Amino acid sequence: MRMFKKKLSGLELGFLWMLVSMFVVLDTSAQAQNQKDDQKLEIQAQLNQVGASHTWWSQVQENLAAQEYHLKPEENKEEFRAFNRKNQLTGQLSSGEMTLAGSPDSGSTAHSWQAHLRTHSIVFDHQIHYWPSNRSMVYSDDEKVEFHHAHFTEQYINNRSGLRQNFIVHEGPSCDEIRVELILDGLQVEKRNNTELAFYDKQPKGGLIAHVLYKDLHSWDALGRKLPSHFEVQGQHIALVVDAQGAAYPITIDPLSTTASWTTDGNQASAEYGYS
Repeated sequence: MRMFKKKLSGLELGFLWMLVSMFVVLDTSAQAQNQKDDQKLEIQAQLNQVGASHTWWSQVQENLAAQEYHLKPEENKEEFRAFNRKNQLTGQLSSGEMTLAGSPDSGSTAHSWQAHLRTHSIVFDHQIHYWPSNRSMVYSDDEKVEFHHAHFTEQYINNRSGLRQNFIVHEGPSCDEIRVELILDGLQVEKRNNTELAFYDKQPKGGLIAHVLYKDLHSWDALGRKLPSHFEVQGQHIALVVDAQGAAYPITIDPLSTTASWTTDGNQASAEYGYS
């Protein structure tokens, strides 16, 4: 058998070389693209891992910060501790009484103080109907503590806004006015306006210094209707006064304790001063 041989011309050889080069280039380009795609997937996976780790760490930090405000029971389970870093306050909570003091890291250790606020009675149209029970029922979780008396509840909630103290009156007579009567010991009280009080005492070197603002007084009934309310002060006696005409029980009366920072050089609490 004879084999047919033909000598390729220069033009034909050039065309054949071009075809071979194109195949090589196409193959190399495909490999490079595949490598780039693999690198992109790997980088994306790393970014996702970093993002997840960052989200997890942020959540851990948020949980730790929130736990600082949890209300901690004492051994007897009838008293609770509150720590409020934002407002530099500590609280000791028990049935019928709240004790406030400066936190250890507030920088005020040179001038220690305590404010004892006791619940005296619940008054309807100037007649006392309810007193705190010596043995109230206690309910608590991380977010709040409740002391349940026969006809009303003292509720405490601690967060960055401050230490909130709610009085929830579950039932009572039809009346025009409800008063929650309190007695303050340890500090003196100054009425700043209808919904804000300042608890203060004298500085060791003269003048006055405020430690607590008892403020943001709000009240509402079972239907969510806002009820006009204000503070009244007579000596060391404080009244949370609510216009209860036509209100539906239960009625919630809600003041807030926060830090205060004002001082005066004189001995007049009614002098002009700034506060935060």
